[in-house]
Amino acid sequence: MITRALPTRGPVVVGLDGGASGRDAFALGARLADLLGAPLDLVRYSGAMPAEALSRTASGEDAAVVVLGPTHRRAFARTLRGTARRLLGQAPCPVAVAPAGFAGRPELPLRAIGVGYEPTPAGRGALAVAHDLAGRADGSLVAIGVVLPISPFALDDLHDREPYLEEERRLVRAGLDHALAELPEGVPCTADARVGDPAVELAAAAWQLDLLVCGSRGRGPLRAVLLGSVTERVLHSAACPVLIVPSAGGLRAQAPSAARAIRPAVLPPPRG
Repeated sequence: MITRALPTRGPVVVGLDGGASGRDAFALGARLADLLGAPLDLVRYSGAMPAEALSRTASGEDAAVVVLGPTHRRAFARTLRGTARRLLGQAPCPVAVAPAGFAGRPELPLRAIGVGYEPTPAGRGALAVAHDLAGRADGSLVAIGVVLPISPFALDDLHDREPYLEEERRLVRAGLDHALAELPEGVPCTADARVGDPAVELAAAAWQLDLLVCGSRGRGPLRAVLLGSVTERVLHSAACPVLIVPSAGGLRAQAPSAARAIRPAVLPPPRG
């Protein structure tokens, strides 16, 4: 039985760099804080290495989630293999990444929640968190399962391939239906079974979502999450924010009885 992510105290920690990336991070952090009933904690940094400061703040304050802004195209690989990788290896909570331009979008609630699901402990953890968020938002959940085609591309004729592809979709859909059946009731859930490149399919699904939740991938703890190309490419191309969940943890939301002061949520004015 998959249960809801347990609520605990903790702020939403937002990393601000003083530029457009920081404004996008703040916009996402504010919406997540509203959804979780949690305070905002703004951590301003300069330079290219904010991971240590953000990780220390998240650990010391039992953070619910750490939020980062996007990077420009040329810096993307460097950032993922540097700052974000270190943060994901150190942070005791999920890490959310806002897409470029998120601050300029209408301030709508995060209600359409998607999750990239795999039948693994990490996948089940991500599913529990996504379900929890959809429930808090009075929204809906779509579980997206993607499998690479294993046999039919040796065939030249698309008509000959289709029976193989449909069988693979059927198997993925059965796994999704089983996982969704174990969730608590109360949240509208649908299964989206796909065959193809996982990064491409998840990014395509993100156009219809307000938030995409992914579990950590690869062997070992969360520090391995960005070693593979799938998460890297999804973070780069997804139209909606992406939230990455550690293997052993879920979201930490503000407990109803906890009273904490919210630090002033004031962004520096745009440069120029």
